[in-house]
Amino acid sequence: MNKKILLLVLMVFSCLFITNCFTSSFAYQQVELDPGYLNGRVSYVDFVGSTVTIKSIQPDGDNDELTLSITQHTKINKDDLMLSISDLREGDEVMVQYYDDPMSFAPLKAVRINIKPAN
Repeated sequence: MNKKILLLVLMVFSCLFITNCFTSSFAYQQVELDPGYLNGRVSYVDFVGSTVTIKSIQPDGDNDELTLSITQHTKINKDDLMLSISDLREGDEVMVQYYDDPMSFAPLKAVRINIKPAN
């Protein structure tokens, strides 16, 4: 009986040791992400897919379009008002803060969208 208990305890400790070694050697490297910033105009809002496409106007005249995902953590505001994706309109001039995770194939994630007031 004592041999069975000892064998069981040794097996448990062996499994814990192997699991610990395996997970520490194959752990993902922590990647610090720097935010990106984009100024432009909203060119498309996909309410179903929760994405927004922004057409940026570069100082050299180049126009680029980026599609960003909107999550439940995305802050959308205009002046002091907190808004939602349903308040975004094509043509709105915006400043967007986003993250691009190099370890993921997911689209860019918008963190904050500031809608600039109309002049």
